[in-house]
Amino acid sequence: MSKESYSITVEVRDENGKIINSKVGIHIIKETDIKFDFIVANDRELEQRMRGISRTLKAWLPNNYQINISASVFNSISSTYMNMFSFYANENRFVKH
Repeated sequence: MSKESYSITVEVRDENGKIINSKVGIHIIKETDIKFDFIVANDRELEQRMRGISRTLKAWLPNNYQINISASVFNSISSTYMNMFSFYANENRFVKH
């Protein structure tokens, strides 16, 4: 069985659509996203893992925060990441691009 590697990006915004700020020492830093990698066997496994991230974040964050998760693959020809899947937690919607 072939496995696929995805770069996962999680973006969280407040109820007004603003990116959440973090305080590090005396500096305020805009936290635009959280990134990590997944290796999965198929689209269904990827969807389940993205939904799991969503459930965990919903347990820790206020209900009105917007959580968007994307899965991208690296294209060596263009040296860019291509977004292949998205999960919009507030809509409970998984999208294959």
